[in-house]
Amino acid sequence: MKIEHRGLVKVWGLRAAGIFFLVSAILAASRPIRSFDPWWHLATGKWIFTHHAVPRVDPFSFTRLGKPWIDLAWLFQIIEFDIYKASGFYGLVVFKVTVALLIFYFLYKLIVLYTRNSYLVSGLLFLALGIAQIRFMVRPHLLAFLWVVLFLYLFHSYITGGRLWQLLTLAAVYILWVNTHGSFIVGPFLIGAFLLGALGERWNWEVKAILADSVVKRMGVCLLVVALASLCNPYGFKYITFAIFSHRGIGSQATKYIAEWHKMSPYSFFVLSPFSKVGLVAFLFWTAFLLIGINAFQRRIGVLAHALIFAIMLYLSLKHGRFVALASLVLVPSIACLYSWCQSSLYPGFRGVFAVLVLVLPAIFLAFKLLPARINDEELGRAVSRNYPHGVVKFIDEKGLRGDMFNKYGYGGFLIWYLYPRCRVFIDGRTPTVYPADFYWLYRMVYKDEKLFQELAHQYNITMVIEKTDSTIAKYLDKNKNWDLVFFDEVTSLYVKDEVAKQKDLKLVKYYKPWMDMEKLLDKYKKDKKALLAMEGEIKGVLSLYPVNLKATTDLGILLSEGLKEYGSAMEILKKALDLDPRSPNAWYNLGLVYKKLKKMDKARDCFLKSVSFKKKFGPALYQLGMLSYREGRYRDTHRYLQRYVSVTGDRTPPDVYERLGMACFKLIKLDEARRNFKKALYLTHDPGKKAKIYVNLGNCYFARGEWKEAEKNYLKAVHLDPRNRDACYNLAETYRKMGKKAKALKWRKRYEELATASKGALENQAP
Repeated sequence: MKIEHRGLVKVWGLRAAGIFFLVSAILAASRPIRSFDPWWHLATGKWIFTHHAVPRVDPFSFTRLGKPWIDLAWLFQIIEFDIYKASGFYGLVVFKVTVALLIFYFLYKLIVLYTRNSYLVSGLLFLALGIAQIRFMVRPHLLAFLWVVLFLYLFHSYITGGRLWQLLTLAAVYILWVNTHGSFIVGPFLIGAFLLGALGERWNWEVKAILADSVVKRMGVCLLVVALASLCNPYGFKYITFAIFSHRGIGSQATKYIAEWHKMSPYSFFVLSPFSKVGLVAFLFWTAFLLIGINAFQRRIGVLAHALIFAIMLYLSLKHGRFVALASLVLVPSIACLYSWCQSSLYPGFRGVFAVLVLVLPAIFLAFKLLPARINDEELGRAVSRNYPHGVVKFIDEKGLRGDMFNKYGYGGFLIWYLYPRCRVFIDGRTPTVYPADFYWLYRMVYKDEKLFQELAHQYNITMVIEKTDSTIAKYLDKNKNWDLVFFDEVTSLYVKDEVAKQKDLKLVKYYKPWMDMEKLLDKYKKDKKALLAMEGEIKGVLSLYPVNLKATTDLGILLSEGLKEYGSAMEILKKALDLDPRSPNAWYNLGLVYKKLKKMDKARDCFLKSVSFKKKFGPALYQLGMLSYREGRYRDTHRYLQRYVSVTGDRTPPDVYERLGMACFKLIKLDEARRNFKKALYLTHDPGKKAKIYVNLGNCYFARGEWKEAEKNYLKAVHLDPRNRDACYNLAETYRKMGKKAKALKWRKRYEELATASKGALENQAP
């Protein structure tokens, strides 16, 4: 069935929508590898390739070494490793994009089996893309998405065509699905739902007639073939039971702590926002529910099949949020089918509104959320994200370190890929398939109990720890004399046992703390130049081994600029940081600070603007832009930047920001807003001299409005706090002059002239 095309405008509109969809799908699928699981999948593929067998026991960890392992993704792992061998990590990203495009090609073919409404077809594709794109990863479920769409397409083709090759192809696709991902268990439920729907439509037939019906027979054959095909795996029946029960019962006690296995809140279905993925999910389920209700009201018995599918997808999505992507691919064809059944009975206006809504809402999400986020992604163009311990792994390789390591859960797969078999991990992403719930509980408790970590380190003879630089365990070890920090990269720190450090003659990192902000470190060592120089040497030592460490490079630039006052060297180092990442807001900001120290304000402003362009809510750069703008007399810019700064910092906003914001508002004659900001500054300021200046400015606001009593009150408070404040004396004289109190005006004018004679200079805050 082909989509109808009528009118030149509609044809060009559909072409534009097609191009927009293609660009969106490619950008969504071309994200770099960021997930933690692709690495142990790669390592398993390599293991299978080397040993010519699927793994039966765990070879990768020292905590579960030799324990049973049923690998539900062994076929995907072989494919992934073969692609990596042929074309590297960029090849895996291309593979991801290709599979994503194939998914939507077959989804398109499946949808047009039911409807010729081009708006609805386009909208349903956009809807599925908006929901499913978050799960476009180099992981087994990506192929499972392709298999489920192909499975449904071949199933419906066989039901209507009844050709043997369609049935055989369906069986082959299901076998691929079985050996790729545990979601294959959904297949028989989908066929069962359609079979029950078909039986429901024939409820008043005789049994012989039902059994003789070609559609029922074909569905029954499909169900039997799928049941037999599910046994085509290397583990037999255990494979099926494991896929069904491994994440239930005790297993669920572990998965509830893993982000992608979190339950979806029922309240999410009431978030109908086109600017969020949750809103699209709600729209998907409510649309399907509405159409099921309309068809049920019209007494179409066939709606039973789609109601059962809806119930299955709703249950899975509520059980684990990760299933909403699968639900979108399964429910979108159901929506098309349900709409085709009832469209003739709907009002023409409703049909038009419905089709446009289905098209417009997902398109809004893609255009205003997905595409800008993807285009502005600082890792656009990379194949592998920076969020892995690249530098630590390189250091371990170069120094020839061996042994068992304690590691962050998410880094386990990455460490397996690069360091197995000379180093084995404590844990990785195979919970609960390899690591039982109790073991994962033990791992979590380590972060709450330092003594427990020490016990496990002794029990397992752990010699290395690879952890996030700011983790609880890293801070444990930083204070423990038996462990030494020997290396760090952008995201992780490497600690080794003291005897290992001595044996390998590893240089220690004593002064630099990767988990601390450089500003705090500089404050700690501001009077100890020896410590600052030692810290400089430590950072340079790390950079000599791993020069692409962006954080260390930026911190070195800050150290040279703010600590050692070597502005030329600092500028050179910060430019190197920008060579590593031209989109780094932190590097641009600190380079701007260097230019500011050198009194090159135009270049400083350009750097701060660059920083904000790459991170719109980067508070420090907004602060500097606001203050520079005020200094240059650009009060509208001051107001704009400092307002944005306040929206970022909230209750942590310092008083000087409220004061400058108040001054900018005063200059722009926004007197009410100026007054509010001055009052906030007063509450947060405790220095009498500074407080007096704010009272003068607050008095000026009242003076400008002709409220002489309030102006007088604030000027007098300023004089009380700082009797030598010339601005307050001058403004009091002017206030009394306006009030017609000549004696008092003369008194304060005389006081002002005495202070002016003692200290020459222009007034800072003269009343208007």
